[in-house]
Amino acid sequence: MDPFSILVRVYYEDTDAGQIVYHANYLTFCARARSEWRRGAGAGEPIALGAARCKFVRPSRLDDLLTVTCEPQRDAATGRVVGFRQEVLGADGGRRFLMEGEIEGGAGRQDPPAPAFAIKVRAYGEDTGAGDEVRPVSYLRYCERARTDWLRGAGVAQGEGLVGGNGYVIGSMRCALAAPSRLDELLTVTCAPSRIGQASLTFWQEVRGADGTLRFTMEGKVAYLRLSDGVPQRIPAATLDYARQADAGHEGRDC
Repeated sequence: MDPFSILVRVYYEDTDAGQIVYHANYLTFCARARSEWRRGAGAGEPIALGAARCKFVRPSRLDDLLTVTCEPQRDAATGRVVGFRQEVLGADGGRRFLMEGEIEGGAGRQDPPAPAFAIKVRAYGEDTGAGDEVRPVSYLRYCERARTDWLRGAGVAQGEGLVGGNGYVIGSMRCALAAPSRLDELLTVTCAPSRIGQASLTFWQEVRGADGTLRFTMEGKVAYLRLSDGVPQRIPAATLDYARQADAGHEGRDC
């Protein structure tokens, strides 16, 4: 039996400057599919994911018609839904995005991190959903801002990459929600390289409240690609040197 699915059209608001679907919007598409699955199943309570593993396979572009699947994963003993496996497929059936999410409840609290590059972010109404809680997709946008400003410290401006034909593209990530953030909170978003390759950088990122409480963690692998065909390119030496000089104590952890 085929998994439950919905169709989603890619509009301009879903894309970046290159008319490619912005990575955080895949989570929005998947959330829509889960909501429709829940509605069809007659489930009363909203479904909140606590952790997710995501992989970006191929880019989707403006005006694409995408199929977003939603397949519940159940506990063998109780039959209770404990997570979801979701795919985003193009009109040709080719996979664009894959996510495996676990129902909220197992993120836990971690010790405060060692010093890392950080920015401050205020939670506005546009970032929140029902109950004034920050939506999961908003945390990804916060982390994107921190990575962008970290790269700016290395002398890399996003616009220059687009003009030169190369750019940094997130290829995979693991993330987990630890505790809710709410409207008007001032959050700290950190960014530190945990693995350094010749054509990719892996970043460990955390979002914390003003009291230091852990709210969200993410480990994302960012590839440096020629944007016209997706071929990996060697990261400029100055950026690699900047990454190596960053705090070496941020190694990958379990989200």
